[in-house]
Amino acid sequence: MSFGMYNTIAAIFVENTLAAARCNTVLQKRQRLLDRKIFSEKAAELIQFMWGVHKARREDPRENLDAHERVALLKGLEPMEEGELQEAANLQITPSFFDFLLQFREFKVILEELDVSDEDQIDMFDTLDVDGEGTIDIEAMIVGIARLRGEARRADIIGVSLVVRAIQAEVKQLREAVAQ
Repeated sequence: MSFGMYNTIAAIFVENTLAAARCNTVLQKRQRLLDRKIFSEKAAELIQFMWGVHKARREDPRENLDAHERVALLKGLEPMEEGELQEAANLQITPSFFDFLLQFREFKVILEELDVSDEDQIDMFDTLDVDGEGTIDIEAMIVGIARLRGEARRADIIGVSLVVRAIQAEVKQLREAVAQ
């Protein structure tokens, strides 16, 4: 009898401990998502990384590098100079350059630290290329990453649904106008 009681008490204790840990993890993630300073620092690190790879790629435009070549490229990266900031701000990211960046574990780690999931990283370029032009600029990338952070929420899904409804209404009006 006492052995059964002990198991029940132990199970309740373990269950409560796990629930508290889950709650703590959720709170920590929420704080991280709301911390603008951390986001700004990581976004700056991301821009620095992309700019350094872009500069290095000018000298060696190959699409695929083996692990040793990627390490060598990273060792040669230099900090962004003052005069390069405006040039970096005008950087246009193409699908091929984005795929090239995805070859670097360091790039993926920065995105993870910005709370962009591995699944979202794979098709992130297509997600952020909202106008379908085939390029995204640095600002669009950072704003897009800010929106990709964390888990999808009901508000995200409802927002998309409302936008789709508005577009459907406009298409309907356009059809009616063309029919007249």
